[in-house]
Amino acid sequence: MALAQAIQLRTQLEGELSWRRDEVREVRNWRPTGPAVGSSDSHKRVLVVMIYAHLEGFVKAALQEYGKSINDCGLTISDAQEVLAAACLATEFKTYRQSEPSDPHDPHSKHSRQILKDARLVEKIRELNERQIKLDLDEVLSTDSNLSPIVLRRNLAMLAIDHSSFNSFMRHITGLLKRRNPIAHGDQVKLPNDKEMIELEESVFTLCETLMKVLYESARDEGYKRTPHGSVTPQPSAPSVSSGTK
Repeated sequence: MALAQAIQLRTQLEGELSWRRDEVREVRNWRPTGPAVGSSDSHKRVLVVMIYAHLEGFVKAALQEYGKSINDCGLTISDAQEVLAAACLATEFKTYRQSEPSDPHDPHSKHSRQILKDARLVEKIRELNERQIKLDLDEVLSTDSNLSPIVLRRNLAMLAIDHSSFNSFMRHITGLLKRRNPIAHGDQVKLPNDKEMIELEESVFTLCETLMKVLYESARDEGYKRTPHGSVTPQPSAPSVSSGTK
């Protein structure tokens, strides 16, 4: 992937993150007037739900954009990370895993028939090696579930992205989800105090900035390519980013 494409990805993600941060900041800075000035529970409930919605929305948008950039870079299956190649061969593997009816005229042919089936798969893979990567992102990414640590790790893994840079954020995602779900269902929930709300917002947008940086670096350094035998795949470094929640 050309550096220009990586920069374009970064620019898109910066714009995506900017409007989400602005919207959360606008709601956070809003203060009720009149008799309800001393009550902030409703305000906090709205803010918790919005922070979670923008976290989930940004992660989905960022991974989709990164996946599209892989599809647009002309990468062949033979040069792609194994998980990306496997995702592109999902139909072939599905066909391969389907059982075939036994041959009534040769009931003892199971072993030989399996070898022939294996041979067809090998030939198919050889034919597809030079085909360009075209990920079906709706199939590859799990975007139909609430964003939890498990879902985030799964989505990163499916795009061959190391998740170690995000380990420190996982407890924040879990805590946010535990608060957001009851609020979304109209249940009572213990709301964070003002300091905790600020920390919550900062942790969420730091996670988003970290994801943006990791995806940009992976695009820039062609982290989606297969690692040559005997070499070591570089891991994304933990970035130093500002929270931007003033």
